[in-house]
Amino acid sequence: MNKIIVKSALVLFAITSYAGPTRRPIAKITFKVTDDAGCVVTGITVGAGTFLRHIPGDNFGTDESTGVTGKTDTNGIVSLSIRSLTGEISYGYKEMPGIYRMELSDRLVFKESALDQWQPWNPTVDLKVKRIVNPIPLYTKTIELQKSKRIPEFGKPVGFDLLKADWVKPYGNGEESDFIFTINVKLGGMTRERFGYRIHDSSFHMGFSNDGDGIQSVYAEPNKGSLLRLPRLAPEQGYESNLLRRAYRRKDSAHRERRDDQNYFFRVRTKKDEEGNIVSALYGKIHGEVDWDWMGGLRFTYYLNPTPNDRNLEFDGKSNLFKPDWRDTSWPKEP
Repeated sequence: MNKIIVKSALVLFAITSYAGPTRRPIAKITFKVTDDAGCVVTGITVGAGTFLRHIPGDNFGTDESTGVTGKTDTNGIVSLSIRSLTGEISYGYKEMPGIYRMELSDRLVFKESALDQWQPWNPTVDLKVKRIVNPIPLYTKTIELQKSKRIPEFGKPVGFDLLKADWVKPYGNGEESDFIFTINVKLGGMTRERFGYRIHDSSFHMGFSNDGDGIQSVYAEPNKGSLLRLPRLAPEQGYESNLLRRAYRRKDSAHRERRDDQNYFFRVRTKKDEEGNIVSALYGKIHGEVDWDWMGGLRFTYYLNPTPNDRNLEFDGKSNLFKPDWRDTSWPKEP
């Protein structure tokens, strides 16, 4: 009798173990799509996808996914239902005229199910899109100041001309110091005798030439959401006169001040009247962080509108005023 019970239990365990991973409860999600002005978006295609199964084969086999799509109604709403093995649903919207495409799909994770339904049942997800409004030509470039083009001197302010994309004279061909960089470094020994790192304490300072020039942070994760990462218009107010970052490497620890979602707006070449009002200025943006290192290297991607007082920074992706050729890898294509 005991053998029969044990045998039955083993069979039941085998059935449960087999059935559990292949069970696919249904998930229902309602999407509400609005643009960056808060208006509903009608007729845009929204899709949801999920892991279906693993197919054994060469090179570890392949994963197969499944998906569903639907179009938003006059209220900007569409509901999608999909069966999912894992409860992890990716979603996004399809590019359409007048709308910037989505960089990468987003994710919704259900952690439990009941009565063959993933819970919570039918949550509402807000999907934000950004419209193509007024893309224009801009000066845009990714600056890679490495090796021979590192900061020319340590411990001394050095100007960088954005319209020339170069250090100011006598270090380069630049004429106006839009950004002023200062890198200070105090070096120590090595963290270990072989294959170690240089011990250092370093600081990075970014300043400006004119009263009213400045920089301000704006946070947006790269490769997520709309291709248009930042607001299309630079702010009128809120600029700080400098940016300071620190870093160190010690034998038992290291630290660097940076954020993966860091971006900036900036204002340069500011002119004011006798009453202190801004009468002329150039506006720009920086995608990502201003990266620097203790050896004097710098890297940043900037966009600059050369028209005084025009805060529009919606780049058209094709009319770079630096006029690079198609092989120029320093030419950003994002708007």
